[in-house]
Amino acid sequence: MPAVAPGSGPVAPIDPVNPLPSARTGIGPRMRDEGEMGRGGMGTVHRIYDRDIGRHAAMKVLDPALASDPSVVRRFATEARVTGQLQHPNIVPVHDYVLDAAGAPSHFTMQLVDGETLGQAIGRRPPGGRTDSDLWELLQAFIKVCDAVAFAHSRGVVHCDLKPDNVMLGPYGQVYVMDWGIAHVRPSRATAVPVAIDREMAAADRVVGGTAQYMAPEQAEGRVDDVDERTDVYALGGILYAMITGRPPHEGATRSAALAHARGGAVPDPAEVVGDVPLADALCRIAMRALSSQPTARYPSVARLKRDVEAVLRGGLWFGTKTFPAGATILAEGDEADAAYIIVMGTCEVFRNVDGVRTRIRDMRPGEVFGEMAIVTSSPRTATVVAVDDVTAVVISRATLARELEAGSWLGALVRTLVERFRAIETGGDPESR
Repeated sequence: MPAVAPGSGPVAPIDPVNPLPSARTGIGPRMRDEGEMGRGGMGTVHRIYDRDIGRHAAMKVLDPALASDPSVVRRFATEARVTGQLQHPNIVPVHDYVLDAAGAPSHFTMQLVDGETLGQAIGRRPPGGRTDSDLWELLQAFIKVCDAVAFAHSRGVVHCDLKPDNVMLGPYGQVYVMDWGIAHVRPSRATAVPVAIDREMAAADRVVGGTAQYMAPEQAEGRVDDVDERTDVYALGGILYAMITGRPPHEGATRSAALAHARGGAVPDPAEVVGDVPLADALCRIAMRALSSQPTARYPSVARLKRDVEAVLRGGLWFGTKTFPAGATILAEGDEADAAYIIVMGTCEVFRNVDGVRTRIRDMRPGEVFGEMAIVTSSPRTATVVAVDDVTAVVISRATLARELEAGSWLGALVRTLVERFRAIETGGDPESR
């Protein structure tokens, strides 16, 4: 259950028989209960109004029926104290943590976020009905989630329950990672400022929980000692997978079935899930690496995962890459133009056939572009390009460029005009007349 539920739905009326525990916790009339917002395994979340400060907040209240269960109490306390110590723009702030007269956890208050969960946003924008700008917005939120989780890892905290429904999105770009109730606190020598918890809370680390649909195999198998930062990397890969496909990496008619799937570790290729819906290949590769069943095959850190996603956003969501072995002909003079290329690694030689003689023009290295006429015309290639050594290049077709530029936009028109002018220069025409 997200610690702060969406604020767009109806607010449940105050129950006069089972009111909030405010009277017995000593905060008295300061807090006005405005109704229940959601329920979870440990209790309920209420929308409250703080009369002294003049603001709304969310109050998470421990279910009195569970107050005698030490494991539940520890998880509740862990969530309040861990979240309160993780002060980051993308982790929901905790305002207060209140104990009852006996010194047991009663409730804690947090910032209220009126918005929707990331899961709801993904559901509203399924792959088949999603625009490219929709995906871009989802990925911007994903980057912020990575920032929050990487920060938590720097403090020795592994979330252990990352999923779209535990991320809240506000209407003005706010992104908050929620529900740290089953987090494991594992400070290491590299931990900058470790989160402080007591021995009883640390004992809760010996229990592995989570959501089966997004669990890493080591988590699903209950291998507590193997749970570390890469377990969260797996769940982040699952969130990215859900953005791409509209479904979690593990599915099943029951939780047991989903858990069995998670233990097996096999995740269907995104292309098998979405059918004919176009996919951003680079994103698929990133998600599947993060979802590797073996921790050592995943990204070693959230920062590395984030870096690759950012590189895709900078370089183009829809542009794929291709590797050509040394000696391979990438373009042949006279062939129909179908794509442009940007060299990422390696060296190419460009030559033309002049009166039957192979005439070398120049070499090209990483960062250089060739075949760019294919963006605006299907005219035959005017030169041959051969890989001098192993070459990796970004491949840009007219279709992928159109998606990237959202065909018809001012940027697309600018690119087409520039290409036409370069073509005029190459063929000896007047570039200003084109």
